[in-house]
Amino acid sequence: MNWEDIIKQEDFILHVGDTITDNKGREGVIESISIAMTPNDPAGEDKEAADVEEYHTKMGYQGAVSFGNHWCYFNQITKVIKAGQGRPQYLR
Repeated sequence: MNWEDIIKQEDFILHVGDTITDNKGREGVIESISIAMTPNDPAGEDKEAADVEEYHTKMGYQGAVSFGNHWCYFNQITKVIKAGQGRPQYLR
């Protein structure tokens, strides 16, 4: 199963303010969410990209989140703790 299928199965919403852990073990609070609008922009960095406050993973877009001094693609997120909640959601 590829990462798109895994993330779509999880069906959750990322919000600015949620705490995440990526596949490199880095943890931090989401400061920004960028969604790619073109096929050659996997991180959502082009001028066409959309910066949003929340992202529903069922949409299946490519993009990235920024947290602390780091960023990662959506498919690199392994754990999400919703803002104000202590229970993590594990993606893998």
